[in-house]
Amino acid sequence: MRITQAELAAIAASARQFPEKGLPEIAFAGRSNVGKSTLINALVGRRQLAYTSGTPGKTRQIIFFRVNGAFYFVDLPGYGYAKVSQAERRQFKTLVEGYFNAGRRLVGCVLLLDPRRPVGEEEIGFVHYLRDLGIRPVVVFTKWDRVKSAQRSALLKQRQAEFAGAVKKPLYVGARTSEGLELLWKELDKLLAVEEGSP
Repeated sequence: MRITQAELAAIAASARQFPEKGLPEIAFAGRSNVGKSTLINALVGRRQLAYTSGTPGKTRQIIFFRVNGAFYFVDLPGYGYAKVSQAERRQFKTLVEGYFNAGRRLVGCVLLLDPRRPVGEEEIGFVHYLRDLGIRPVVVFTKWDRVKSAQRSALLKQRQAEFAGAVKKPLYVGARTSEGLELLWKELDKLLAVEEGSP
């Protein structure tokens, strides 16, 4: 896809701050340090559209980016490593679940994982949670450009085995080198094309 425009549309700490419904949306979810913002920047060809931080858990709202005036990329708060209170964790959970159940045109959710970290029950459960809601999951292992060539084959087998059929074919992306971005865009294009073709 050729990106001609990408802009910050909304920063929402509650459902009242979500932008108006209408455009299709693709959400991005993952642990706090997995590189959601970096990947979004790489996909739209902008270095500083989505804010990146060395501090895990910096994003504590849902951030909407309008792309080509035609759809939204939605950056969800990270989970796992953020040093936040239990009350804040509950608030994030309520915010994200509220987004998933808000009846928006959510065509898919990209779940980002670090290939150097074993897939946990939390990630498997999230994939099933999305499917139960009728949301198409796209699993992407980020930071693939940081994995040495000699380690890749073994990691591929390990990560795919851990999903045990929950995901047919995860994608592997290196945002710094653009490795795998074209394949990811093909998957995103399919999601958007299905939405455009729906009644």
